[in-house]
Amino acid sequence: MCSPEDSPNLQGLIRDNFGPRSDRTGVSVCAQVLLLNVDAERNLYEESEKLARCNCSMLVLTAPAWASPKTVTLNVSGMTCPAYPITVKKALEKVPGVSKIDVQYEKKQVVVTFDDAKTNTDVLVKATTNAGYPSQPEKAAK
Repeated sequence: MCSPEDSPNLQGLIRDNFGPRSDRTGVSVCAQVLLLNVDAERNLYEESEKLARCNCSMLVLTAPAWASPKTVTLNVSGMTCPAYPITVKKALEKVPGVSKIDVQYEKKQVVVTFDDAKTNTDVLVKATTNAGYPSQPEKAAK
């Protein structure tokens, strides 16, 4: 349990914790060492408990970082000119969390991949609408 190198440290702990003013002065040296071990184990338990609470807090705080990417197809019926996709794409590029934009002019659709912790479909629809091209999310097939 203890090595010879620990002896000076143990002696110092005993002297500090069981000096003349200590309430443990009548306790034998062996009992004092045992009491120190109990105190050390209690402190270790309390520190472990604090560390566990801290780890749990970190999980809660970093949970949004684990958000999965989402993909949505927006129907943009007003995209009637080959130049319009450029405006729609630029509007969506300004939305934080958007990682990929695939404008399909022939289908009048935009496929957008985004981080759902940073944005959502409503924000994407608003971005295209504010650019002059209202859109709607494509209904999922049942």
